[in-house]
Formats: sequence, C-alpha cells, structure tokens
Amino acid sequence: MEKKATDLRVRRTCSLLSLALVNLMQTRSFDKISVLHICERAMVHRATFYLHFDDKYDLLRYILSEYAKQITDDSIADLKEYITDAAAKFFADIEKNYLVYKRMIEKNDSLVLLNVLEDSIHNIIYKKMSECLDEPEEKLRTRASFYCGGVMNLAVKMCTGGLSRSCGDVLPEIRKLIDKVL
Repeated sequence: MEKKATDLRVRRTCSLLSLALVNLMQTRSFDKISVLHICERAMVHRATFYLHFDDKYDLLRYILSEYAKQITDDSIADLKEYITDAAAKFFADIEKNYLVYKRMIEKNDSLVLLNVLEDSIHNIIYKKMSECLDEPEEKLRTRASFYCGGVMNLAVKMCTGGLSRSCGDVLPEIRKLIDKVL
C-alpha cells in the first residue's frame, strides 16, 4: 500500500505501528502477533491501521524498506564500498537487535518473513549494481540474487546459532569475500 510520506500524521502513525511491531517481536514470534496486538501496543485504532497497511506483512515490508534507507548510503559511489558499508550496518543491527531478527527467522511456517527480508536485501544490492555496472539486467539480477543468498544465509546462521552473533567476527570475512567476488 502506498504511503503519503509527507503528511506528518501519516508518518507518525506509520512510525507508531512500526515501533509497536518491532517491540512485540522482541517478546514473541511474528506468527503469534496479530494486527490487534500491534494496534493496542501503538494505541492506534484498527481501522487506522488498515488505512495505511493491508496486513501485518505489509507493515513489515514498510519497516524493512525504511530500514534499507537507513543502512544504505547513496553518496558512496564505489560498489564494493557501498555493499561492504551496508553489510556492516546490517550485521551490526542483527547483533544489536538479535531477538527481533531471531523472531523473524524462527518458526515461520510460510517463510513469508524470510522472503520479505530477502527481497529488501536483494533490492538494495540490485539497485546499486544497476547504477554501477553496465551489464544486462538478467545478469545483474542473477548476481544480486547470488550475493543476497549469501547475506541471508549468514543472517540465518547468526540468528540460529550456526555462526557467531558478533559482527566483529563476521565482518572481516565478508570484506574479504566482497573484495574477491565484486
């Protein structure tokens, strides 16, 4: 659903709903959170929620798209530096907000959450690659999907105990890989 980002009331409502969902995800899995729970936590009427979002998945997509804007720095022109910077911020955020990511990843029967997160990461990578590389779209999408898969796998492993949760442990290896493959 398209948001009118310039209206302060809309921005405030979207912010309250976003914060409510993120706070709820610190204590329970996404599957156990309802729109009613989100609205109660945000102190926003359910009808108002549906003016702005189709469902809780739409709210999550909004949160992740806003998050993508925060972890990317469009002033960085170099592709390697851009992706390294975004990866550093993303993995630092996983370390900082471990429970939220863990709840997004754990016990998600439909895998919708992982797909939403993966789409957000893919879009970040693809957008910058299309700006920096003069290659056919299909090749860029394939490469972006490949890199995105690696990022997602690392995120899942960090949240499920398969890798260290420490950003400091993971980032040096990520930097080496980015230097080799980009």
